[in-house]
Amino acid sequence: MADGRPADVAQHGRILTLEDDVSSRLSPEADPLAGRPLLNDRYEVERKISSSHTSVLFLGRDKRLHGKRVVIKVLREEASQDEWIRRKFQQELEALSRIDHPGVVGVLDSGRTATGKEFLVTQFVDGADLRSQLTPEGMDFRRVATIIRQVAGALDAAHEAGVLHRNVKPEKIVVREISGSEFATLTGFGIAGISNSAFTGNITRVAGSTAYMAPEQYSGNPSRASDLYALGVVAFEMITGVQPFPGNGYIHLSSEQDAVCPRPGELRPDVPVAAGRAVLKAISFRAENRHESAGEFAEELYAGLMSDPSQEASGGLEMAHVLFMDLVGYSMLGMHQQKAAIKELQALVRGSKRHQEAERTRDIVRLPTGDGMALVFFRDPTAPARCAVELCDALRRHPHLRARMGIHSGPVFRVADINENSNVSGGGINMAQRVMDCGDAGHILVSKVVADVLAQFGEWRPYLTDLGEHSVKHGVTTHLYNLATPDAGNPEIPARLGNAPVPPVTRTERGNPPVSAPLSQVTGQARRIGMFAAPALVLLLGMGFLVWKFAGGPGPAAAVTQTRLGYSLTVQRPETGSEQAHLAHETALGTNAAVSIDFDTVQAGHLYVLAEGTDTERGAPKMDLLYPRREDVSRLEAGSAVRVPPDKSTWLTNSPAGRKAIHVVWSASPVQELENARNAAGEAGGSIRMAAAYDAIRELAASRNHGAGAAASTEEQRTVLQSSGDPLAYTIELDWTVGADARR
Repeated sequence: MADGRPADVAQHGRILTLEDDVSSRLSPEADPLAGRPLLNDRYEVERKISSSHTSVLFLGRDKRLHGKRVVIKVLREEASQDEWIRRKFQQELEALSRIDHPGVVGVLDSGRTATGKEFLVTQFVDGADLRSQLTPEGMDFRRVATIIRQVAGALDAAHEAGVLHRNVKPEKIVVREISGSEFATLTGFGIAGISNSAFTGNITRVAGSTAYMAPEQYSGNPSRASDLYALGVVAFEMITGVQPFPGNGYIHLSSEQDAVCPRPGELRPDVPVAAGRAVLKAISFRAENRHESAGEFAEELYAGLMSDPSQEASGGLEMAHVLFMDLVGYSMLGMHQQKAAIKELQALVRGSKRHQEAERTRDIVRLPTGDGMALVFFRDPTAPARCAVELCDALRRHPHLRARMGIHSGPVFRVADINENSNVSGGGINMAQRVMDCGDAGHILVSKVVADVLAQFGEWRPYLTDLGEHSVKHGVTTHLYNLATPDAGNPEIPARLGNAPVPPVTRTERGNPPVSAPLSQVTGQARRIGMFAAPALVLLLGMGFLVWKFAGGPGPAAAVTQTRLGYSLTVQRPETGSEQAHLAHETALGTNAAVSIDFDTVQAGHLYVLAEGTDTERGAPKMDLLYPRREDVSRLEAGSAVRVPPDKSTWLTNSPAGRKAIHVVWSASPVQELENARNAAGEAGGSIRMAAAYDAIRELAASRNHGAGAAASTEEQRTVLQSSGDPLAYTIELDWTVGADARR
């Protein structure tokens, strides 16, 4: 259109621009609560707060709650005749009922006045709106960063509940002070958009305040990114004291060429480059060029505003203390799962007390790494270790996030990347990553430089285990230590460091048993044959240890116990679609049969099930870890039942054709070598490939002929495995050969 307004405005009426206070335009007769009646027999009206062309706000008190102050919003008579406005009034109640967040004003009640006017009652927030606190020269950076972060959290909560605010601006943000700290509350959901709303209609309108309205919202297609745009405009105004597009014109909303505003640093020279860049990204003309969420924008802005201007991109050489972390198995997740996992990890990091303290003193730089992040501290050399321990405590409540960490202190440069983002480079960062790369899930590995510093503090010394020198990424040799407290870290030898010396006295001081001599002998052999692929090496070491133990090698004698485990087969025949439970090894399966194995426990213990097979691509043997998977817990209580494969839609089939050996290990205590194999195999999709591992398991299975395995008997339509020792080892042989007799 000629004036730049969208075409749908002509079709549906007009842009609904919401003024915040038009009391002067209302006649006394327009007051919808003249006479101040008692509403719902409990809400006493005290005075009018403000008015718009759609509703009037009153301050009231709840007589049933000792006069607690509330806000009463009443729909004006003339506005109630408009179907769209009436529906939006109903949706405001619905929106506030959906969102459960301390940063969103709470809804308390609703009803109709004696004259039939609709009203709703909300929480009274005793503070001042942000508009009244803006200054021409801009606000304090820390205050801006804090308020925007809080409002972003409220917006993300609304979006997760399927609610678009559509009218974020300073008038809708109320700031109050509690115990010396400021808290922001998001209000004004009067024109919110709601997915799957209970209140629908045929009339649509472009609504909002043009100075804060995103181009796509102006065109009639609001989205989450539209609220982010509005928040970016608010941040711009808080930082610089002016709006990015002054006036009430529409041109910048309809033309990308005209939607160009000055950089915040041009209006206020002390604005950090990174902060200005974050704001301009948030108010990009195109929604796809903005941040993924309000929270992402808030964190980028916070980091930019809290950066030290004297150090920003200075290129000066400094000593830094780096905590490098990533999520184990990240590459196996789907794209949406990856995004959710990183977001969850970022939230845990932000919640760390040590991280928060470093932010307050501008003593940290955060670097995203794709599957994790690096936290670079600049003053306290113990900060990375303390932060790592705090994160481990938080991660225990998020067991699906399997993180590993590496810590190193070394020289770095503060630089700016190609996009002028604050960055850090140098040996301190690189070595921290190499240290981390040596660990498994749960490990906190530290370089000798860090260990020497921590050892000066008595509280850390008992929790450091010397792992010796190792060749890490790019052939660099470094001396590693494992940091593991009773509540944090992984005390086991990393799978990639099978040859690491572990002093028994150090492990004993921590309250953990010393590593047995046989395992040390096995890891010594690994040093001579070289480092294999991690999953295969872990499995080989674990099985080598078990074979040695079952064969009666030297070492502590195992306590004599009676170990029992039951199982049966469920066979599905495609031609009939029926299922039938069989005693194991009693019936030929037939080439088209599908099989599952149902284990039942007589005692509590740990179950490991592996299938022997062939890697058809490589023509080499492999092992498939059927149970436990990464998300499973190996320990089962007495009387438990487990199906293998665990997914009911998955069966063991005649592929490749012929026989299949299923190896079972049942142990009263965790077999850590197999636990490590489970973790490593999970990263490789559940398969472990290596001829040596194949031979080790076959030897393990054969060891039962020497009394180290299990005897099988049938009872109650199942097979019972029984051993006089622990652990129990057994091989179930499945035969898909037509007419084959599977009896042994």
